[in-house]
Amino acid sequence: KKPPLKGIKVGLDGERYLEMVKPLPKKGGDVILKERLLGVFKKGTGASVEQETLVTDKNGDVYCRIVSGQFLVGAENFKDSGVSFSKKITVPSRAPDAIEEYKTTINQAVLYRLSGDYNPLHIDPKFAKSSGSKEPILHG
Repeated sequence: KKPPLKGIKVGLDGERYLEMVKPLPKKGGDVILKERLLGVFKKGTGASVEQETLVTDKNGDVYCRIVSGQFLVGAENFKDSGVSFSKKITVPSRAPDAIEEYKTTINQAVLYRLSGDYNPLHIDPKFAKSSGSKEPILHG
């Protein structure tokens, strides 16, 4: 659930950290997802939002911890709050070890719709421009 911020044009998935605290029971069982908002911070032209999800059993034993980050393009008029587990990664000032390039087909994003992706940012040129992209984008 996104915080109620004004001006949001689109939400983009940012990052994910997954920590297996202990193995899930081999015999299976019910799990409970407990979510909480960790922080909201001004970043570029919007907001960086982090939330934590704990995968627990009915007794509250934690099996997995997931910290998710997303970027809300256009979010405005808010104050930084909470905590962030995101770390700035310094890009090395040298050439990469390797480069791999792969050209996708022009209709690649259309194929994602067949698997349930209806995000207009991936297919609608007008929506892409209104959200700050030159053209529709593919998943990273």
